[in-house]
Amino acid sequence: MKKMKKMIACLLAAGLVLSGISGTDITASAKKKIALNKKKLVLTVGKKAGLRLKGAKAKKVKWKSSKKTVVSVTSKGVVKGKKAGKAVVSAKYGRKTYKCKVTVKAGRQKQTTAGNKVDWKNVTTQMSTLSEYIMANGAESDEAIQIQKTSEEQGEKTKLSVIYDTDNGVIQFVKTVEIESGDGYVISLSISEDEPQTATAECQITENGETYIGSTELDTQKYSSEEESAGFDFASQISGLTEDDDENVQEDDSDAQEDEDKDNSLADSLDQEATDYLNAAMEDWDDYLAETVSGVTMSSLGFVGFDF
Repeated sequence: MKKMKKMIACLLAAGLVLSGISGTDITASAKKKIALNKKKLVLTVGKKAGLRLKGAKAKKVKWKSSKKTVVSVTSKGVVKGKKAGKAVVSAKYGRKTYKCKVTVKAGRQKQTTAGNKVDWKNVTTQMSTLSEYIMANGAESDEAIQIQKTSEEQGEKTKLSVIYDTDNGVIQFVKTVEIESGDGYVISLSISEDEPQTATAECQITENGETYIGSTELDTQKYSSEEESAGFDFASQISGLTEDDDENVQEDDSDAQEDEDKDNSLADSLDQEATDYLNAAMEDWDDYLAETVSGVTMSSLGFVGFDF
């Protein structure tokens, strides 16, 4: 009997040890899922960007700026550059604080309308040069021809592509970023040979197993990195998901309003994030063109609002 009791006690002790290990692993795994969407941020004076603490409940996150005269931050994590300098924006969640280093640069003097004037005939010529290069040097893929390059750094894989749709006369620039955790994004910009004055941008963001897709139309000549938002529409998809999830749930007016506010906040944050991705991608695409196609730049395609 004593031997049996001793054996049971040993088994219980081993079970507790294993349970403790398992619990620690689960806790550690859960903690790993909480992280800021950006650890470093560069803004110009007057420009905004959206910070989000992924994996956390937005209402329980407390935002703070180390230098409010340099950077301001709202209760929803929207950061704005106030004057040139450096600051740290922190997000406190529970007992832990997550930090993002923010550098604010002086805004460039805006060009005059005359300086921004685009020669659309030249844009058409540049698009023909680019499409001819792609057809001569690219690889066929999904009824289109593309050129691309890939790079990988610290577990983050980036692919830049320029695709020519021969049937529709559309050139599409794509930047794909994949992270080992499974998160990442795809940002694309499409320009039509028939109407280069307007471009269509689309962004697909994957975070914590959720994928959000938003799109917007841009005035090629007027859009610049100084814009606070490119106007990506994520709201329609988010509200659609909410309706699907709650179709069998009865809610009172206050709960419905709270859900709507939460959806709008998420849509605004995703728009800011997509805008940042687009502006960074514009620089990358311009560098890629400089490496591959002589004489063709993003500016020569009508995007004169950027300092490439």
